[in-house]
Amino acid sequence: MSALQLRTGQLADDVVVIDVAGSLDSHTHGQLEALVARLFKERHYKIVFRLDRLDYLASAGAGAFIAANAEAQDHGGGICFLQPSRSARDVLNVLGLDRLLPFAQDEETAVDVLQ
Repeated sequence: MSALQLRTGQLADDVVVIDVAGSLDSHTHGQLEALVARLFKERHYKIVFRLDRLDYLASAGAGAFIAANAEAQDHGGGICFLQPSRSARDVLNVLGLDRLLPFAQDEETAVDVLQ
């Protein structure tokens, strides 16, 4: 499995994107949680997770998304999944997150979902 790689950017004034690449599992989910905690501390509560280069997603990684969404919603925000890889989408679907959280195929739609 490949190491987790995280990169942040801005999609709109109040929407941050996190590019998630590699493996998100029990060994690496803490890195994502720390980054999200930093963004929350900076008062960024609308987060898009770009998952097109996410090779592997374990339930611990999915748990990080669930926790991020709960905290974001507590502050009037939320999360959206952007272009999930097939393997990531399969895991998110099996866990039922496709019925709970929004998915988008392009940045504009992702931003609109969170506005």
